[in-house]
Amino acid sequence: MMRLLAGFALSIVVATAPLAGHAITRDRIVANGAAYGSHTWTPSEENVAMPAPCSDTWEARHVAGREYTGLPYDWGGYVTLEQFDADLAAGLRAGSYPSEGVLDCTTGVDCSGFVSEAWEATHHGTSTMAEIAATIELADMLPGDAFNHSGYHVILYTGKVTNGNYKFCESVPSVGVHCGNDAPSEFTDYTPIRYNFTDPDGIGTGEGSIDDPIEITSFPFEHDGDTSDSDSMLLDRYSCAVLTSEAGPEVVYRFTVAAPGTLDVSTDDEAGIDIDIHLLTQPDEDSCLIRHNTQFTYEIPAPGTYYIVADTYVDAHGVSYEGPYHLTVDFEAHPYTPPDASDTTETVPDEAIPDIIETSTDIVENDGTENVTETTTTDVTITSDTGVTEDTHKDSGSSGCNANTSTGSAPLFLFLALFVILCVRRRPA
Repeated sequence: MMRLLAGFALSIVVATAPLAGHAITRDRIVANGAAYGSHTWTPSEENVAMPAPCSDTWEARHVAGREYTGLPYDWGGYVTLEQFDADLAAGLRAGSYPSEGVLDCTTGVDCSGFVSEAWEATHHGTSTMAEIAATIELADMLPGDAFNHSGYHVILYTGKVTNGNYKFCESVPSVGVHCGNDAPSEFTDYTPIRYNFTDPDGIGTGEGSIDDPIEITSFPFEHDGDTSDSDSMLLDRYSCAVLTSEAGPEVVYRFTVAAPGTLDVSTDDEAGIDIDIHLLTQPDEDSCLIRHNTQFTYEIPAPGTYYIVADTYVDAHGVSYEGPYHLTVDFEAHPYTPPDASDTTETVPDEAIPDIIETSTDIVENDGTENVTETTTTDVTITSDTGVTEDTHKDSGSSGCNANTSTGSAPLFLFLALFVILCVRRRPA
């Protein structure tokens, strides 16, 4: 016997997230579903006030001030837990039934909105789940998969209990989001489906994954790959193109260069397949240097290890364009010119050469003449860190005489002679 959910057929979608899906582990899917089923909330008077501002026929099915567990059912609803709480705070009405139509003043999730949120996918209705999920055998179902009845209802599968019953979480009008278990016979008219971006173990494994990239050991390099054969779906939105979803499976390559040079990368794929190429410094989304959907040329600035990722484009509807491709990579190192070892000339920076130093010397004559201030210019010798000696221009002032010395000071005997002359002139007559 099929699970009976009278009075509604869930086949429409009214809210679509701007970003497509991304790889997600089964544990996270199940945890997301449980979070919607255990979320507590308390409606205010405004959340249950009738009539609703957008509908005269909307009916309140909750009581103000009473605490509820699990988000309310809302026809066409697709919200995160945070958005739901914000909607209540803004005065939106709690939930709605299919008979009331899609309303813009209510909040909550319908069955497909709930499963889409658990998968962290764009909102797909029961009739369009095939765009983001594949049909599987009942015996292959694992936690995080779903039971879908197109145009009617979809249920998140979360495992089995010891008596063989299926564990599940769902959103229905009478209860909202709740989790429980039921006999397998209740699901006989449903189709088992699996979200396309379910990551079985949380990390990409096998050749061509982040953990085991394909090594490029020589150039030119060519490789025929197929992203549909890869179970690595960890790189979704690259820093060099954050608005482009690459949420499908990827193939990772690694190479090392010993010098700067020019890198050329290109890929060919068939109609209906869209494999984009990315250059990274590390195997993560935030290390993207450049990307393109068919080819690019990039100047590698320094020696080191780099990564090329052939990743699958996913459109705004969650459709993944994985498949075979042909990758071509070439690299040409820049010629290396060693410095001239014979050139030892070093230029002393201007700031190391001070201005010519001026000194004033007062000479007092005993013969009663006035004090004479003579401005002279002293030679300055600058020695750089490299031992290069720099002589400044030497100017003796108005005398017109130039004196060149290697030390910038007069010989000692000249000072002694001047001292003797001054002493003689100061002797009393």
